[in-house]
Amino acid sequence: MNPVLVILVLTGAVLLWFMLSFAFIPIGKIIYRIWKNAVDKIDTKEKNDKEEI
Repeated sequence: MNPVLVILVLTGAVLLWFMLSFAFIPIGKIIYRIWKNAVDKIDTKEKNDKEEI
């Protein structure tokens, strides 16, 4: 296999990795916010259920 081709493929993969990481940061923040809200709702519901008993 041509060593130049291997170097170009690896360089392209690294560049693609960095470009996609910037794209997924906002998506991760949105998913984290949804997850945190869900956990908070579950915790408050469990807390309210314990207080009623």
